[in-house]
Amino acid sequence: MVFRKGKSAAETKKHERRKIMLKKMRVITMFIMTALLLSALPGHAALNAVSTDVNPANGFPLWYQDTAGVALEQCNFMVVPDDPAFNGTAAQNADLNCIAGEAEEAFWWAAEVAVGPTSADVASSLLVLAIEGAFLTPNPDGANQDGQQASFARVRIRIDVNTAGDYTVTHPFGVESFPGVVPGAGFDINMTRDIGGLALDFATTLTGDIGPFLQCLNPAPPAGYLGNFALPCTVTGSPLGTNIFEIVGPTSTASTDQFNVSGKLFSGLSPAGLTFPERTVGTADPAPQIVTITNTTLNPMTVGAPTFAGTDPADFSLAIAPTGINPCDPATPLPGTVPPNPPSTCTMEVVFNPAVPAGGLAGLGARSATMTVPITDPPGAAALPVVLLSGTAVNNISAPASHDFGQVLINGTSSQTVTVSNSGTSNLTVTSAAVSGGNAPEFAIQGNTCTAAPVLPGGTCDITVVLAPTSGGAKTTTLTINSDDPVTPNLALPLTGVGATSAEIAGQAGAEGGGGGGGGCFIATAAFGSYMADDVMVLRKFRDTRLLTNAPGKVFVELYYRYSPPVADYIAEHEALRTATRIALTPVVYSVKYPVHVLMITGLVIGGIAYRSRKVKRYN
Repeated sequence: MVFRKGKSAAETKKHERRKIMLKKMRVITMFIMTALLLSALPGHAALNAVSTDVNPANGFPLWYQDTAGVALEQCNFMVVPDDPAFNGTAAQNADLNCIAGEAEEAFWWAAEVAVGPTSADVASSLLVLAIEGAFLTPNPDGANQDGQQASFARVRIRIDVNTAGDYTVTHPFGVESFPGVVPGAGFDINMTRDIGGLALDFATTLTGDIGPFLQCLNPAPPAGYLGNFALPCTVTGSPLGTNIFEIVGPTSTASTDQFNVSGKLFSGLSPAGLTFPERTVGTADPAPQIVTITNTTLNPMTVGAPTFAGTDPADFSLAIAPTGINPCDPATPLPGTVPPNPPSTCTMEVVFNPAVPAGGLAGLGARSATMTVPITDPPGAAALPVVLLSGTAVNNISAPASHDFGQVLINGTSSQTVTVSNSGTSNLTVTSAAVSGGNAPEFAIQGNTCTAAPVLPGGTCDITVVLAPTSGGAKTTTLTINSDDPVTPNLALPLTGVGATSAEIAGQAGAEGGGGGGGGCFIATAAFGSYMADDVMVLRKFRDTRLLTNAPGKVFVELYYRYSPPVADYIAEHEALRTATRIALTPVVYSVKYPVHVLMITGLVIGGIAYRSRKVKRYN
């Protein structure tokens, strides 16, 4: 008995191990069968690619593409332009449009059942399926904030139930189970699943539940769209073959095959507009701008030669020798998309070369045109996408329209500096400058830095003109600046002045100086010959901004006005005194113009004297 009991125990232990092994085998078998069953079900294709280029108006990707090769661009509102064949009422058409630009929320694609099916178990229902974009964080002023753009794939189900129990919801991209639902005050089933939603991470959206895009079947969508959001339709495209919204409750089923669908086909061309910087007329743009053509379909695409039209078509053209990657060639079609590979692309380089206007300066300014690119072959592709082109035409040379020397002492001199600017985008070469006409013998060019070297874009040069009237009265002439400017090669600037006696100048200066403004510098005016002379203007500015802003300064100016006119008259009548006064006033003018330099020089002089004095004392 003992032996048999020991054998029975061993057998029992072996039997238990066999039972455990059989259980494990059954679990493994069930797992394998489940995997095989799942693999036999239709696959969920999702999305294939997202554009790496963004819309400059809002910072979101230009398009999303599904595995069927359908690429959609973003719209702020989920409808199509007015189309009597497919749109709803006139009021709907007036309120709903698909527009590109910036909004708090915008959609590449959406399919919605806003007023869903009902049954004995279902009081109300809502289904939202979308590829959506939004700004995560607005600015304090409410404006959308760049850098906070996000996209996501959304599945939203909201249901109010009449009956407690388990519910199963079938939609085009999956089946959702909701056990133990109890009727309540709010949404009894309230599920939102967003895949993505990270700032500037647009690729994660590709892994969401959405895709491929559903399209309207009946009624058919307008050309270039997947549906008209204003009209419900039956759809096609579910990867599971479930083109319905169905709710199975404890005692009844609610179902519909009517969806409101939005989606605008991407034109294949980006960006939609090019804005060129200012360009000097008659010069070629050294920096072309790129237009990219993308074949987001499954079929080969032929890209034809573009045509230019609009207001200024001759100002825009393709670059003669493109340097971009894979330039478009009508003889070489773009291959179709083969998921999961990204779409194929080619590029066109556009240059802005504004023509010289026939109307002179009046013809400068804004230039615009359109570029139409013929795209053929793939079904559903836009046949003639258009790029809007704009730029600004400018010339190079510019200068103040006129120069007035004011009153200048008869037989005296006064100088004016004419600053010439290159406001264009190419080098400006000034060949010569001369005064002519009117009282030209009394005007002379004293200095000219403009002809020394070409003036670079944004640079300036100076021409100094002197007026030395030999008689009283008005003096006029014309300064002509000759250059290679394409619009005004001979820029004419009027110069004016008045020859006057010292008494007339003193009277004018006193009349203007009494209020603390323009004149009043009697001695300086007599010395330099005109109250409009540069050095006199420096002293007047010092008086107005320094002396007249405090009590001691005002006293000084009042005493100067009282006693200096006779002295000024005497100086004006003697050239030697005028020269000596100019020399004496030069350090004063320099001190006013460059006070820091004067202080530094003064400090160095005082320091040198002190150092020298200490050395002398040491040796003594």
